[in-house]
Amino acid sequence: MRSSRQIERLCERDIGFRVITANQAPDHSTIARFRQANEEALAALFTQVLRLCAEAGLVKVGVVALDGTKMKANASLAANRRYASIEREVRRMMEEAEAKDAEEDELYGPDRRGDELPEELQDRRKRLTRLKEAQARLEREAAAEAAKQAEKIAQRAEEEEKSGHKKRGRKPKQPDDMPQAGAKANVTDPESRIMKTRTGHLQGYNGQAVVTKDQVIVAADVTQAGSPAPLGRERCAAVTPDAGANTRGTICSWGGRRDGRCGCRCWLLERMERKLRTKRGWGLYSQRGWMVEPVFGHAKDVRRCDRFMRRGHSAARSEWRLIAATHNLLTSSRCPFGELWRSSVVAWA
Repeated sequence: MRSSRQIERLCERDIGFRVITANQAPDHSTIARFRQANEEALAALFTQVLRLCAEAGLVKVGVVALDGTKMKANASLAANRRYASIEREVRRMMEEAEAKDAEEDELYGPDRRGDELPEELQDRRKRLTRLKEAQARLEREAAAEAAKQAEKIAQRAEEEEKSGHKKRGRKPKQPDDMPQAGAKANVTDPESRIMKTRTGHLQGYNGQAVVTKDQVIVAADVTQAGSPAPLGRERCAAVTPDAGANTRGTICSWGGRRDGRCGCRCWLLERMERKLRTKRGWGLYSQRGWMVEPVFGHAKDVRRCDRFMRRGHSAARSEWRLIAATHNLLTSSRCPFGELWRSSVVAWA
């Protein structure tokens, strides 16, 4: 249960919740403030639970699987706005505010308080602040892209100067450090991204997890990219990541040689594909489906953790690691090491 209001209600009538809270019923705002103030501590709880799982004999890091699942953010897909639209709205709001101030100064005097500002400027969630944050994010991305394009042009010119011949193909466009008019950012949660899924698009984050054969999560993180990213560098026999993952430094050599069956001049992706075409490589990769997919299915469908309750990348990461920690607790409660687990919990408490 992740809703602070539902937790408050359950602390009043559910016997399990009343036992945990010593028969106290904290207000939902207290619960929400506690979660915000202890964001890093809640994320660190994942590591502590993982240590208990290791003491219970559950963590056997040999073959682990890396995958990601798209999680909805606490923001609507319809809240994405184009850069040109954000810029127009910011300018309009500032002009209206300035005009209103001048009007009220003339009506009430510069030192007296008159009527309140227009309703659109009274939003307690500070809409103007979020609009400016979304605008700044698009401008930073455009500046980084312009710098990359300028470097590409300079490199092309240097190569032409060295060779004495102009390179074939279309010349790169001159960099523009301003965002394109069609660039989008979400004004509710500017750090979330539009994610493509098999059923369409959603506004959210990419929850990553590294899972063992016993379906214990040994690493968890949240990214803003649509494809999986490498997490841990645990010592293991092999890692079986999803097809879209950047696997540099995470796939160990299955055959004991540095490059498996191909030469050292092959690209990393080519080496991975060659390994997957071997009988042993495909056997390891085929384990990914039953290792990591049930973990995501249980979290999203059974436990109803299919969207983040809070906004922002760091808040989503803390929430995702708390979900992973509670998953490991539920997994350990069904393990054959029950007595050792219970003794570990008592010692930890």
